[in-house]
Amino acid sequence: MIKIKNIRSALLMSLFSLSVINAQVEYDSEDILHGTNAGLKNRWFTKFSGKIVHGNVYTNYGNSRMLNGFMRAGFKHGKWKEWYDTGMIKSIQHFTFGKEDGIQKEWYDNGKLMRESDMKGDTLYRYHKEFYPSGQIKLHQILEFGALIEETRWDTSGTILKREFFEN
Repeated sequence: MIKIKNIRSALLMSLFSLSVINAQVEYDSEDILHGTNAGLKNRWFTKFSGKIVHGNVYTNYGNSRMLNGFMRAGFKHGKWKEWYDTGMIKSIQHFTFGKEDGIQKEWYDNGKLMRESDMKGDTLYRYHKEFYPSGQIKLHQILEFGALIEETRWDTSGTILKREFFEN
């Protein structure tokens, strides 16, 4: 009996210690900076201590505190969101250790889509689209593994201005 109680106590203490060590750190977006510190380039650091950011980043919009995304070892990682002060969504981006990876979207403050891109390692990968503030498509690029193969441009009324095909 005594051994079982000791093992149970040891397990509970271990779990408690791990939960304290892995407790989620939260940061305010106003308190972090992007740059280089102590030889570490293109990372996010806390403004006053210079420590690498690792945890959830939040932004205050009026009376609302919104989760922007997660930082891992000073890099944006996973899904990130930004909003206009009005509460309208401004952008949704996906990152893998600081590099844009996946579908990236940005909206005008009127709620219409501004651009949408498929990225891989900070590079356009399969497509890129841009739109006028009215919602009318402006540009559509088709890529094959990052190489541009087709591009179409429209005017504000929807008339095709130019269509090009590229060989790679």
